[in-house]
Amino acid sequence: MRVHDIKPSPPLQPFISGYKIIETDTARVNRILPNTSVAMAFRIRGKNVNVRHGENQTLPEIAVSGVQKSPRLIGYEDNTATLVVLFKEAGASAFFREPLHRLCTQSVSLDQLINMSEVRTINDQLSAVADDGKRIPIIEHFLISMLHNAETDRLVSAALREINRLNGFIKIRDLSDRLCISKDAFEKRFRKAVGASPKHFASIVRMSSILRQNHGRDELINAAYEAGFFDESHFIKAFRQFTGQNLSDFGKSRAYW
Repeated sequence: MRVHDIKPSPPLQPFISGYKIIETDTARVNRILPNTSVAMAFRIRGKNVNVRHGENQTLPEIAVSGVQKSPRLIGYEDNTATLVVLFKEAGASAFFREPLHRLCTQSVSLDQLINMSEVRTINDQLSAVADDGKRIPIIEHFLISMLHNAETDRLVSAALREINRLNGFIKIRDLSDRLCISKDAFEKRFRKAVGASPKHFASIVRMSSILRQNHGRDELINAAYEAGFFDESHFIKAFRQFTGQNLSDFGKSRAYW
C-alpha cells in the first residue's frame, strides 16, 4: 500500500489538514482508529468496502465519515485508489449545512448531504482525468464551491485548544464554566460544529495521546496512569473500545493511516 500526503492550497488550509491518496495493487484490509475530524473519501478506481461482523459493505463513490467511537476495518480490492480529504477539527462545518453530530459514527454517501447533480458533476470531472496532479485542483474547486461559512465559532475553537492542551483530561462541566456558558448550550454548539459531544471528542484526544508513542503493553499502561487513568481495568476497557484489540495485540498489525 502506498500513501501520498498532499497539502491543501492556502484558501482551504483553515479548514482542511490535508489530502491522502491511498493506492494498493493487491487486496488488503486497513484498521482505521477513531479520529477527531470528519473525512471525505473519493473512490478513484477499484472498490472499497466496510468490513463489519464478517460482512463486506461496499462504500459509495464519495463517502463522508463522521467522528467515530470505535475502529473501522476498510477493505481495498486489487488495484484500488482512493483520495481522502481530512478536515481539521470543526473544519467540515464550513462546507456542510447539516449539523455534523448527525454524522457521528456514520459513513454516508455525499448525495445525502448535497444535491445529487453536484455529486454527478464532480464524479464526471474526476473520471475524465487520469493524473493525481489534475484531480486535486478539481476537488479543491469543488470544495471551494461548497464553502458557505468561513466564520469559526470562537468559543468552540477555544474549547478545542483547551481539550488538546490537556490531552483530553478535563471535565466538561469545568470546561463550560471556564468558557462562561451553560453546559447544555456549550454541548449543543460543540456537537454541531465538531460532530461529536465534548466528552466523546476528549476521549479520542486522550486515547490518541497515549497511543502516539507507546506500543508495548507495559508502556501503554504506564502512559495511561501518567495521562490520568485511575486504574488498569478502566483503561483496558477504553482501549478495547478505541482499537478493537487487546493490549498484547496492538502494534502487531500495521495501520497505514
